Amino acid sequence: MSVHTAESVIRPEIAEAMQASLLQHYMNDQTGIMNQWYPRNASVKGENCYYWWQDHVLDVLIDAYERTNDASYAARIEAFSRSLSFRSS
Repeated sequence: MSVHTAESVIRPEIAEAMQASLLQHYMNDQTGIMNQWYPRNASVKGENCYYWWQDHVLDVLIDAYERTNDASYAARIEAFSRSLSFRSS
């Protein structure tokens, strides 16, 4: 039985493209968290903070930081966490 790590299964350029797509299609700059729906106009007003979805996004951002060591991901994690805390309180 062989064991695959994330690095051996998903090439870095694919992971980066997937993360860029997530941010492009779901990030809401006004709220600082992700929209629940795509396209954005399919959403229902006031229905934007399903915590489990936002938690998965945080995991994706942490993965990006660990994979790349890019300080911009650390800043995005901090801003996202702050916005999520504000929206869920």
